[in-house]
Amino acid sequence: AVVSTQSGHYGRGFFKPCLWPSYPMTNELEYHILKSHTASVNCLAFFNSDENFISGGDDNALYGWSVKEKSSTFKLRGHEAPVTSCCALRSDNWIVSGSWDRTVKLWDSVKQQCLWSFLFDSLVLGSCINDTGTLLTVCCDNRKASLIDLKSYQEVATFKGHTESVTCASMYGPTIVTGSMDKTVKVYDLRTKACLLNLTGHQSVVSSVNLSPDQFKLASASWDKSVRIWDLHAGTFRTQGPTIMYDHEGCVSSCEFSQDNNKVVSAGFDKQVIIWDARQYKQQHTIRAHGSWINDARLSASGNWLVTASKDRTLRLWNLEGTDKLPVVLYNKLEMGYKFQVCENCENTFKVEEQDLVEISKEITKCVYCRMRISDPTIQAPDDLVKAPVEPENRSRDLEIMSRDPERVSSGTVNLSVEGSEREPFENNNTASDTNLYC
Repeated sequence: AVVSTQSGHYGRGFFKPCLWPSYPMTNELEYHILKSHTASVNCLAFFNSDENFISGGDDNALYGWSVKEKSSTFKLRGHEAPVTSCCALRSDNWIVSGSWDRTVKLWDSVKQQCLWSFLFDSLVLGSCINDTGTLLTVCCDNRKASLIDLKSYQEVATFKGHTESVTCASMYGPTIVTGSMDKTVKVYDLRTKACLLNLTGHQSVVSSVNLSPDQFKLASASWDKSVRIWDLHAGTFRTQGPTIMYDHEGCVSSCEFSQDNNKVVSAGFDKQVIIWDARQYKQQHTIRAHGSWINDARLSASGNWLVTASKDRTLRLWNLEGTDKLPVVLYNKLEMGYKFQVCENCENTFKVEEQDLVEISKEITKCVYCRMRISDPTIQAPDDLVKAPVEPENRSRDLEIMSRDPERVSSGTVNLSVEGSEREPFENNNTASDTNLYC
């Protein structure tokens, strides 16, 4: 059931499992529905140390939201056309917005005032700020991306490599990446302004690009229903091509790396958000999120909060804290090849990294906290560590069963089936009939 709260609505969402479609499983996920916009919500950005986020929409307005209060805290008016992009430095209170009125505006979220406005000669489609908050890239409909110095408020460079409208950009360190309607992704050096890479392969408009915080990988999303991961550090895409993930059923509108580089979040016109493992390049879980297209999705730096913006005029704030401990997620990680062990001392379940096995060259029987406690008795494990999902005497046997035969795990605290559900097995071919099984 959905009950009213001060912030709008409070309810429960569901993960769609991704590994064994013949064995349906769901896990509840807490979310809040946020309503203030009167038209489609197009863009999102976290700011103020992730305690707040901003949204812009087709109602020409920007709304500031509090993660703690789960409600709108202010409204910014100034654009005369739909707001197409918004960005901010996570640790600051300044916000940048772009609009089809051809302007980019800089706002003070504390004073709720417009500090600066820049008029371009074409529609503004996207924008992004670098990690130091000194440079702003503006993507325009005139096939150009403009670089603006936020100290002097002057345009310092223009990137003209694309043959169609520039739709999106991402900056980290000395690198800037742009995506375009010409189906290409270009990587530039901010120091020399030279184009380093021209990445091709998408079959339709590139709607979103995002550099990982460590600058090793690049994610690109497209209307061709795919998310592509380009390994810029190893350069394997030159000989093997990028890693292509095709699990969306419609155009993909947004993609973003988590701050720890371990996950990628993508959203699309199929009304769902997919959280990917950025190392294994496989789904961790899927969220059926909205009643219409999802235009944008953003993760907080901690990874505990996910915000989605939709054409249905609402935002949804999803609580992801603890999702890595849900049975369905642990179950999926086992199938991906992750190795888990139960600590013989504190009885918590922990993941065993491959490098640990190589370095220690023997079986690990204690979690990292218990191993550290041998040299320093004051070290304590966090209270929220996941407990083993089955009784102690059966843990090893049941974890082994889970990795071999998912259908045998059907009772006890590791029950991943949908209670009261009688469903026929189906193939994972991403057809329309599959969607109905998770309505």
